Amino acid sequence: MVPMPRNYQPRNILTTDRTNLEKAFNHRIETGCSIRTACNLFGVKVSTLGDAFTRSLKESDGRTFVPKHQNIKKVFTDAQEHFIEEYSIKISRMFYGLSTRAFRRMVLKYAEAVGSPAISDVWRRVGMATRDWYYGYMFRHPRLALKAPEGMSLARAMAFNRVNVEVFFKAYVEAVERHSFMPARIFNLDESGLSTVMKPCKVVCEKGRPVASQVARERGNHMTFVGIVNAAGHGFPPVFIIARKKMHADFQRGTTPGTTVLLQANGWMDHECFVQTLEHLHKVSYSSMENKILLIMDNAECHMSIHAAEYAIQHGIVIVTLPPHTTAKLQPLDVSVFGPFKSVLRSIQDDFKLSNTHVPITEHMLPEMACKAWDKVCNVTNITNGFRATGIFPVNRNIFPDDAFAGAEVTEQAPPDDDDDLPQTLAAPLTPSSLEPDQPQPGPSGIGRMSPAFFASAASTPEAAPQPRQTPTPTASSPPILDVTPEAVQPYPKAPPRPAARGRKKIRACILTEDEEALDQLREKEKKKAAREEKKRRSEEKKREKKREQEARQAAKRRRRSEPVEASSSDEEAADNPALCDDSSEYSDEFAEELEHDAATYPFVQKEPEVGDFVLVQLVFKGKRSEELVHFVAKVISLEEDGRLQLDFLRIKSPLLKDTFHFPAIGDVDSVDRSRVLGVLTVSTGTTQRQANLIKVLPPLRDFNMH
Repeated sequence: MVPMPRNYQPRNILTTDRTNLEKAFNHRIETGCSIRTACNLFGVKVSTLGDAFTRSLKESDGRTFVPKHQNIKKVFTDAQEHFIEEYSIKISRMFYGLSTRAFRRMVLKYAEAVGSPAISDVWRRVGMATRDWYYGYMFRHPRLALKAPEGMSLARAMAFNRVNVEVFFKAYVEAVERHSFMPARIFNLDESGLSTVMKPCKVVCEKGRPVASQVARERGNHMTFVGIVNAAGHGFPPVFIIARKKMHADFQRGTTPGTTVLLQANGWMDHECFVQTLEHLHKVSYSSMENKILLIMDNAECHMSIHAAEYAIQHGIVIVTLPPHTTAKLQPLDVSVFGPFKSVLRSIQDDFKLSNTHVPITEHMLPEMACKAWDKVCNVTNITNGFRATGIFPVNRNIFPDDAFAGAEVTEQAPPDDDDDLPQTLAAPLTPSSLEPDQPQPGPSGIGRMSPAFFASAASTPEAAPQPRQTPTPTASSPPILDVTPEAVQPYPKAPPRPAARGRKKIRACILTEDEEALDQLREKEKKKAAREEKKRRSEEKKREKKREQEARQAAKRRRRSEPVEASSSDEEAADNPALCDDSSEYSDEFAEELEHDAATYPFVQKEPEVGDFVLVQLVFKGKRSEELVHFVAKVISLEEDGRLQLDFLRIKSPLLKDTFHFPAIGDVDSVDRSRVLGVLTVSTGTTQRQANLIKVLPPLRDFNMH
């Protein structure tokens, strides 16, 4: 079975224009001419005009034109299809457009709500309108099209509303009137990201096959571009923020004279770079306290610092901030300059790739290419169109129609009322049939947009509050309902009241350099930031100190494990092991010669040991087969009457550092004969708390067998 085409036209369709048919009918009645004469005069078929007279005789007096009945298989009337069209357009402007399946499901609900007698069983079985009806409807309404929407963040959709726009224009007009700014003194500044690998331009290729374009690498190097324009249509040298630590001369090669290149760790704008950007603006605009300029910019976090505000105040820069998340509509650079700038930059990169095959575009080339594109797009037409489209110059508060704020209607709430018993939001959306004569009438879409004044009047009078529309259930004998709109079946999306905002409080549109409340907020933010940094620094210092202590304990454990015999020689240990330390000075001549050699070559302090001095002690360890001469560093605690010294022995800090010692956790104190002391050492201690616990012997004891 061959399927029926979507645009199938039946053979018995009415091909004669109804207007000409009615004119031919009336002409024959008025003049009494024949049917054929009237048909030839108005271009109507003879059979069609004859059927019209026959139909008039059956249903009327034979002299009144009776139009042919409409096709009973038509699901919606023309007015209802128009309502569906306007509903689809408005909900798409609210950023909640319907997909094809959602649109077809809504159509079925609407057909059941209006009681259409032509709903097929296939619609009810699949739960939506058929694809044939959908394509036919799209063909009958060329205003509608199926497109892939761009992503729109919730914050941007709800931020661009009439209230925020009015707040901005109030602050802007106040600043202009207070200082009498001319167009040449009204500036706009904004930054945009650049990359060595940008989206390629469209190319001519074979239809139906994928195509690719050569790029330098998968991901390019990033840098920030800062553009500056004024309302007179002039563009100024840009500012580049590059992710480098050292300046290279190639970054400024081929750039516009006066271009500034800044270096930042990751190539993004921050508080310090923005202050330097204001310095660049001060140079190119020649601003001063006697000749001030007006700067319009967004309130990004990197812009909001007390240091930048104070610099602007001192150098005659009056800053007016834009409302958050509204730069796509209110910032001239975003509206008419950055788009052509990126397109021209992509074409410059593509031309370079064609002329220099297999030569990658590096970050050193990007500033020169960007300056060429900037000089090309910074003309009077592009810049002035941006200021005009945003309503900044010439000033036009009503530059944006009501449709531009459709996205904010989702989160728009009715103003609160003093009476707690009254609802703060409407119970249900209003339809054209529910409007009274004194209420706002629907626009071209058939669905009226309620003003805030209407919401206030509706909330103040209980009788004026709209009631939920009761959609009657259609029956087989009930006529179709003509005054129901798709909004009554599937209302427009509406968000519930949002909770109180938390976190950072953003600065609304204001004259930043003259608003004391905003400046106090910046000062408070700077104090909190300094406190957080100090707390973070202390925390990191504690972590490092704890780590050092842990490493010291682990090193001490490893050292104790590696020592074959403990160097302590108390009286009890000497009694148990008489071969450990021999105080009789009866050691071999070889040891005596080595002792004399070491004492002669090592620079000791020429004095007798005193309490508190650090000395070098030499002991003899007697093993089973040989004897070993070992040296220790000790501190003199006391001098005994029999010539012996009470010493507190030290331990080596690390096997690699033979000249750095410290006192062990458990003291090692012993009495040693004066002859065991080779001499008094020169020592030094550090100034920090960590270094004060270490004793460093100068010069190093590299030639001694130290333990």
